[in-house]
Amino acid sequence: MTIADDLSRLAQIINGASSRVEGYYTVISLEESIVIVNSSEIIRLLQSIGYKKATTCIENNEIWLDRQVSSWDDAIIYENVESFWSRVNTQNALPKNYIIGTPLILPTSKNESIEKIHIFFMWKDILSLIADHHNSDCSVLFFTNENKSYTVELTHFLQYSEINRLSNSSLKYEIIKELLDTIKINDLHKSERKLVIRSAINEVFKANGTFNFFDLLNSTEHVRKKYDELYEIYTKRFSVNKILNELDEKNLEFTSKINEFISSNQTKALTIPGALIAAGGLVKANETTEAILIIAGLWMIKKVNYISIEIFNETFDNLRSRVESAFDKYLKFEENKEIKDNADSIKSGITGLIDKAKKRMRTVKYLASAMFYGGLIYVGYKQFPVFFEKSAVNLFYFLCHTIS
Repeated sequence: MTIADDLSRLAQIINGASSRVEGYYTVISLEESIVIVNSSEIIRLLQSIGYKKATTCIENNEIWLDRQVSSWDDAIIYENVESFWSRVNTQNALPKNYIIGTPLILPTSKNESIEKIHIFFMWKDILSLIADHHNSDCSVLFFTNENKSYTVELTHFLQYSEINRLSNSSLKYEIIKELLDTIKINDLHKSERKLVIRSAINEVFKANGTFNFFDLLNSTEHVRKKYDELYEIYTKRFSVNKILNELDEKNLEFTSKINEFISSNQTKALTIPGALIAAGGLVKANETTEAILIIAGLWMIKKVNYISIEIFNETFDNLRSRVESAFDKYLKFEENKEIKDNADSIKSGITGLIDKAKKRMRTVKYLASAMFYGGLIYVGYKQFPVFFEKSAVNLFYFLCHTIS
């Protein structure tokens, strides 16, 4: 067992006992029944924590503890809270093992004065994590307010009378303990939490650039309240940035898909120059069979383009549906206009690209049709010139008559 365990057990045995100071001794008065039952264990526990006079310390139902250093392996006993404070206030942390004589206090005891000392050390611990410069004597913080910078030097020294003036110690103790535990969490946001606590201190004391360590301790509740406010803002801002990054990723994803489809469509459009070459062959084709073969080739080119374009249109319709589904959930962020506006802008941009791509595909479709029907008319004219000339004249007169 450790000294801390032994002190905890000793505290259980002497719980409720009274104490007094007699010279160099702290005297703990116990009920006779407790001494009868636990005397041997009390002696063992005192020996274990390093008291050299343990075997002779119990007399008339009282435990006599000599506070002189020579009576202890490691002196952990103090006359009162003030003497305890004068011994520990320059240390970096509160000792884990101690016995305070009047009032009788051990590490497991709940005591208002000890809570105040805990507050002191926990604030020192927080400052060691967030200060720009820190040592055992002081912490230095650099702040900026409205383009003006100032430095705050917090000296880690308080008189016992100042510590004793702290109000609402139980509430402050719970608040600062929770805040310290929060700042010590080792995750991706640990540096942000440290910045937020610095900002909270700055906000609380920005009207008082000369605040001291006692002011900081006595404003624990205000600092925590401001910390919660600022951290909520940070959390929302982090969430917004995360969502905006998601929107950018989706924008890139859908834009890349559209570019892939357009590139593939451009490949299909390259068949039109081939159709032009075939149409050029019509001019030189003298035999009906040759003309029919070329017309068949033009028809196949047209058909391939038609099928490909229909497939692309269906794909674009599906892509448009996915875009609307992907971005509609972001458009529901009524409480954050930035997200909603960004999502609406990206959605409009992507659907606009889809509409333009479909329009260009229709152009390719019309060109392929024009090549086929133009070639068909030319073959008909070449094979039956008289019929086509008469038909053209009749069509001309018909149009003129209709117009008149």
